[in-house]
Amino acid sequence: PTRRGCRLLRALGAVTAWWRRPVEARLETTVALRASVPADRLLVAESGIGQPADVERLKAAGVGAYLVGTAFMGAEEPGERLSELFFSRP
Repeated sequence: PTRRGCRLLRALGAVTAWWRRPVEARLETTVALRASVPADRLLVAESGIGQPADVERLKAAGVGAYLVGTAFMGAEEPGERLSELFFSRP
């Protein structure tokens, strides 16, 4: 992100994993930018979440909220997919 983008991220505490062209979702982007977001902000991970391990990794990095779309849109039973992602035991 640009310097201005990083200032905005710090103010909002939202990090999107979408990066570059062609667009690709990378959880590493969210994890790497964690240090730029003040501790008193709720860090929201946007995009790139498809497996329970992704949620665990982001949780360990200090992410407090998740925006998930694609993983649910392609699921036959979105509610079951939600349970798999966020409530399954590793």
